[in-house]
Amino acid sequence: NKGRLIGMFLVNVLDEALFELGRLQSLLGHDEAVILSHLQQSEEHDSHSFRQQPPDVDVWRENTSKDMDSVTILRGESICHTALLPSRSRLEGITTQSNLIGSVHD
Repeated sequence: NKGRLIGMFLVNVLDEALFELGRLQSLLGHDEAVILSHLQQSEEHDSHSFRQQPPDVDVWRENTSKDMDSVTILRGESICHTALLPSRSRLEGITTQSNLIGSVHD
């Protein structure tokens, strides 16, 4: 059943997140602001490192049209990169094709 499979996946992700939170609390303490700041700095570092590395496009070039820009596709802000981006694209009116654009501060 697909619903059970998705449910098990989500429980597994939650379990890993709670384990990581416990690990961070043992290293940084229980102050949520300190943990959040650490996670944001880590995310910024990872994002910067990812964008600085050239993408491995050999398989891409073998299986797609040569006139498609692989770097733009593989390093750009595509909707399916992470679970956060679909929410972001809805917020910015991209997937809803709407002029109603939200704000993360609303």
